Amino acid sequence: LITTFTNNSTGNIVDYIWNFGDSTISNQINPSHLFLNSGSYDVSLIVIDNFTCVDTVKYSDLISIYGPSGSFTFTTNKICDYDSVEFIADVKNTDTYLWDFGDGIYSNDSNPTHSYTSGDIFHPTLIIENNSSCQFIISSIDSIEVIDLNIDAGLDKNLCLGDSVLLESTG
Repeated sequence: LITTFTNNSTGNIVDYIWNFGDSTISNQINPSHLFLNSGSYDVSLIVIDNFTCVDTVKYSDLISIYGPSGSFTFTTNKICDYDSVEFIADVKNTDTYLWDFGDGIYSNDSNPTHSYTSGDIFHPTLIIENNSSCQFIISSIDSIEVIDLNIDAGLDKNLCLGDSVLLESTG
C-alpha cells in the first residue's frame, strides 16, 4: 500500500521526522511511503522549528492493511523420489493460492500433495492473494531433500531354477 502524507505544520519548520511505524523514517515535508506487510501502523511526525522547539503528533493505528498473511509447513523434508509430500497452509485473508514446489510444478490447491520425481534439494514457495489483488509471498526456511534411489544388482546373469545368488548392498 502506497500512502502519501500531508504535513499541516505551521511556523518556520526546519526539520521533519516522519516515523511510519515499520522501522522506516523520512525527512521529506510531504512523503509517500510503501507499506510492504499486513498490519496496523502508528504514524508520527516530529517537527523542529528555527528556534529548536520540538512538537510531536502521533496517530495510533493510522494505517491498517488487511492483506493476506501466514505461513506453511510440509509433512517431511527427506523423501525418496516419487514419494509424496503434503503441504499445509496456515493463512489469513486469502482467496487464491499458488504453490511453487521448486521443481517446475505448480498448484492452485489450498493444501496440495506433491510427488517429486528426481533427486535434488527443493525450496517450496507459496504465493497467496486476496480479492483486492494484494499478494504475499511465503518462502520456506526448510528445504525438501529428494533422494534419487538407484538399484544396481551387478551384471546380468542367467539363473536356472534352484540356483542361488548373493546380493550385497552399500550406501
